Parts: sequence; C-alpha cells; structure tokens
Amino acid sequence: MNANREDTLQLALLWHIEMQSRFVIYAADELETHRPADDFADALLRPFYAIHNLLYAAASISKALWGLEGRSSRDYERRRPLREAIGIDDNSPLYLLFAVHEGVEHYDQALTAWIDSSDDPFVVEAALVNDPPDFRTPNVYLKRFDLNTGVVKFIDHRIHIPSIICEVERIAPRVQRELRRIDERPS
Repeated sequence: MNANREDTLQLALLWHIEMQSRFVIYAADELETHRPADDFADALLRPFYAIHNLLYAAASISKALWGLEGRSSRDYERRRPLREAIGIDDNSPLYLLFAVHEGVEHYDQALTAWIDSSDDPFVVEAALVNDPPDFRTPNVYLKRFDLNTGVVKFIDHRIHIPSIICEVERIAPRVQRELRRIDERPS
C-alpha cells in the first residue's frame, strides 16, 4: 500500500479511536454516577448498560490498534506506527479486548459455546456483587460486576474496568495531539 493510503488509514483509525475513547469516558461517567433505583431491574440493568457500552468501545479501540487477532493479525505490524504515535504497547489493558468485542457483538454464539462447554448449564444473566476478595462464585454468571474491585466477568473474560478507563484517559490526549499534528502538516 502506498504512503498516502497508509496516512489516510492512520488518520481514519485515529478519528475512530478518538470517538471510541469518548464513548468509554461517557460510559465510565454513567457507571460512576449510577445510583440505586427503586426498580430492581433498572438498578441491575443500568450498570450493565454502561459496562456493555464501555467494553464495546474499548474493544473497538483494541481492534483499531492491533487488528482482529492481536499479534497473529496481519494488521499487527501495519498498525505499529499508530500505536507508537500514541504511546501504547502490548502491555496495555486494551490489548486483548478485541476478543471481548466478538463476545459482545456475537453474544448468541458466545452464549451457545459457553452453555455447550459448561458442566452445569444453569445460568444467571447478570449480577452486581459486593463480594469479599476471597469469595469464589460458581461459574453461572454470564455477566458479573464486582462493585469492590471493578472487575467484570463477561462469559469467560475477566476485565478490570478501572484499568481500561485509566488507559483510555491516558491515550485520549495523545490521540488528539496526533490528530492535530496530522491536521497541521502541509498538504
């Protein structure tokens, strides 16, 4: 691919990352400001609404930076300059989130696979918990958010939400600086 096309791709990915970073921050605000509701369903679903949006946007950032399969993706090397420009590497909590994206986007397939592989296919759709750190929950929750630790379990993934938010807040200004730098280049 010629340099002009690579520049265009990098610019488009930066705009995408910038937008998805805002979505992560909006969802984080929604999660942080959530107050218990009188309606049990609303009290349970609103945090998962925010978590779902946060994970989807963060996973979209991951796909933009690493491709669909991380190091094994053909896009991995091609997107290295983009990662370097905003100062992010494979140690980022965003790195492996592309796998979560597939679970969110193709929830029915992930659910079917999880049920088929489960010894006990009893399922609880979602739970907000306030467990002590040593508490071991049976593997029946499809979505489980620990209010103490900020860890969400989504099918077979365990994700520390505060780490994701911190990383997005760290890279967001870098993405904006890179966009300004590109915009200020002579044509």
